[in-house]
Amino acid sequence: MAEAIFIFQDDETEMAVTVRDCDHVSAMSMLHKTLTSPIATPLRDFDALEFASLFVSVNKKKPYDILFCGAVEEDDDLSDVEQVYDCHSNGDSLVVTPMNYNNKQGCAEPEHLWALKQIRLH
Repeated sequence: MAEAIFIFQDDETEMAVTVRDCDHVSAMSMLHKTLTSPIATPLRDFDALEFASLFVSVNKKKPYDILFCGAVEEDDDLSDVEQVYDCHSNGDSLVVTPMNYNNKQGCAEPEHLWALKQIRLH
């Protein structure tokens, strides 16, 4: 597994989090764990910084496995990154666009899209 970047976006903020040793299965598992956390706010109230903070807090297992990296700039060194997960809320679901990343060519065209619903059962 390689390094991945999760970019959480809302209208005002873009917050990136880097995750070491991440593939699609572990990415989906981490997003699921975040959405189902008892302290997760509803997606209609999605805030990129809060969601990124929750993502880190519920998924971090050891030092340096998950790190905040703020906004991603074009001149940042992303040589170890193989996947980029662009995440935003449409009010009803978390829309995630997984993309392969090549340091020389950037992000490839996305092949699929994930729409993750947040359902609470009482």
